[in-house]
Amino acid sequence: MTRALPTLDGSRVLMGLLPAQLSEQYAQLERYGFILLFAFIWLGVFDRVLWPLVGVVIRFIG
Repeated sequence: MTRALPTLDGSRVLMGLLPAQLSEQYAQLERYGFILLFAFIWLGVFDRVLWPLVGVVIRFIG
């Protein structure tokens, strides 16, 4: 029996903080996480969401 090493990205912590119904829905999406990650990169979601947040943090820091 092989056991997979869980990811170290904190997604399980988020699952524990969500209400039960949302946690169940989030758990169902978990198996598609890698595909969703590639889709978000390909569609440019990170460019529109992540980089503005990075800009805010950089302005805040210095």
